[in-house]
Order: sequence, then structure tokens, then C-alpha cells
Amino acid sequence: MSAGVKRKAKWAPATWDAVPLPGGGWRIVVPGRPVSSNQSGGGHEHWTERKRRLDGYVNALTYLRLQHGLRDVPVLPRAMLCMTCYFPARKRRDPHNYGPGAGGKALVDALTLGTERAPRSGWVTDDAPEFLRVDGEPSIEVGELRTEIVLTPWEGGA
Repeated sequence: MSAGVKRKAKWAPATWDAVPLPGGGWRIVVPGRPVSSNQSGGGHEHWTERKRRLDGYVNALTYLRLQHGLRDVPVLPRAMLCMTCYFPARKRRDPHNYGPGAGGKALVDALTLGTERAPRSGWVTDDAPEFLRVDGEPSIEVGELRTEIVLTPWEGGA
């Protein structure tokens, strides 16, 4: 290859994206994957590290919401959440290490409305069971490294 000529990449890394779904939901693509509960020391990582990651998620998710003209918060007052983590190679992985109750907790927290003192992105009202229903453990798939969150309206009882 001659000097100054750049080779095109065979793939482009995943970027933040939000796609509306038929029936009133959203598919949110997050580059990378949530930190597993093993990497965060079982949820006992230093608070500054968790805060840094949470702030990054909040900024990106808020930008996505505003980019799509979603001014009303919360976008979905009550929602069902389904999470899929994609990894480039098939290896044995423990799905509950990446779930909303484990390593993915910061990501789910960033989706919420938050409080006046600590506002968040506002995709859902709260992660309490009366506002957010989680559809089992995350699915682990092979593909480009990313995490996909599907939020659909939930009308059921608490």
C-alpha cells in the first residue's frame, strides 16, 4: 500500500442510536457492552468509576432523546425492557452478569427520569417494578460488539 492511502475498514463500530418501533416502542443501540458484575467487583466498584460511566450513559441517552424530538419526559411512563448483548465471538458467558440487576444497572439507571438533584435521560419514569418490567435475563448473541435495549409500552398491572 502506498503512503497516504488509507484502507477502508471492513466494519464500522456500533454507535449510539434509537429507532422507533411499530406500536410505540424504541430500540436503543449502545456501543460496547455493560460492565459485568464480575468486572465491577460484584457491584462494589469505586463510586467515582460508576458515576463516570453513569454520566456518560445519561449524556448519550439524553442526546438521543432530544435528537428524535422527544421533548416530553418520560418518553414511556411505564415500559417493558428487553436487553441483548452482542459479542464478536461465541464464548460461554453468564447472562445474569450483564443484566439490569448486575453490571447493566448503570445503563438502566441512566434510562430513568432521575430526580431534580440528579436528572437522568428520561426514557422511562423509574426502574421500580410499578414503572419498568424487565423481560428476564439479557440475551447473549454473536455479532458486532454492542448492547441493544428494547423499550415497549407496558399497560399491565404492577
